[in-house]
Amino acid sequence: MKRIIIRERDEDYESQHKFRLVMDGEYLLKDAAKIYTRNIFNKFRVEMNEINFYRIIESSVCRDGTKSFIIGSNKNEVEKFTVILNLQIHEGLCECQNFEFVGILCRHVLKVLHRYDVYTIPAHFVLPRWMKKANKFLKIDCEEGLMQNDDNSSAALIFSHIVQESTKLACVATQVSVSTQLSRCYRIVMDGLKDIHSKVEDVLSEDVSHSSNVPPPIVQVDTEVETFDSSQVDEMEVADSSQVDAEIVIYDRNISQTKGSSGR
Repeated sequence: MKRIIIRERDEDYESQHKFRLVMDGEYLLKDAAKIYTRNIFNKFRVEMNEINFYRIIESSVCRDGTKSFIIGSNKNEVEKFTVILNLQIHEGLCECQNFEFVGILCRHVLKVLHRYDVYTIPAHFVLPRWMKKANKFLKIDCEEGLMQNDDNSSAALIFSHIVQESTKLACVATQVSVSTQLSRCYRIVMDGLKDIHSKVEDVLSEDVSHSSNVPPPIVQVDTEVETFDSSQVDEMEVADSSQVDAEIVIYDRNISQTKGSSGR
């Protein structure tokens, strides 16, 4: 998980700050450089460069007002694809289905857009997951919290962000090598999590009380992780919770259960 976070962070930084070389007349590429991440932009550039090897063989008007284009290859006469496009709202599809499978425009649709002097990528053909800062939240302020354009995906994004930040905190807290410092970091993190958990329960209780006259049920959370028998308790050193600097002794379950047994 730590490697994934670092890789995504580096990719976001390069997408934001690394300049992409685009010629003045390449309007669609300029627009793609503003929208897409670095890797997706490179794939889009490949498709864009290929339009020079294709031509529009014929076009016709469909009954619903859209136009149908047959795009042929200059290299292979057999290779032909049909593109159906609404030139008013710039929505359509291609027979190759590259957009449906990969998520970026194919060279055949780009050929038609280039022919009709479309200088920006239509919003219909831009997927949010390939855009810059696709894994970021739109932060309004501390009072309004996290806002997202799609309400259906906000819960999943918030969940992903909480997991990501929790993992980063766990990695930082366990980097120390001194046992006393590790115990203090562990205690600080666990106390903070208990405080956060209590605040979240208060918010949920307030929402339930506002939506219904029935008082919310009291949920008792069992915070004990593992139960030990009397022989195991005698072997463990119990830390005094009143002493902040006392060292926390954490035993591995497999080791503590087999301690002193013969034949292992």
